[in-house]
Amino acid sequence: MDRWLSPISLVLYGIIFSRHPQTDAAQITDHFIAGHTRETLALIVDDIREELARPKQRVRDILPLACAEVGESDVREFLALVGDRIAAVLADA
Repeated sequence: MDRWLSPISLVLYGIIFSRHPQTDAAQITDHFIAGHTRETLALIVDDIREELARPKQRVRDILPLACAEVGESDVREFLALVGDRIAAVLADA
């Protein structure tokens, strides 16, 4: 199971207090991209895609989320949006 400082946990940190992670995905991703190298971003995209394709855990449980109403499907949708946005940025650069 992933824990703090795993690639997915770093992305999820941006939604700890979010009630609508999908709505916040673009802003969180843009902020996240600014602080990481292309190599790190590529590894994060791979990790996100692997987890979404072959779930091995409840991603909602990786970090304690302050908003109880954010469900597993919300977090997985957020991760898919983030992975797609990072991949698009890497492809354009």
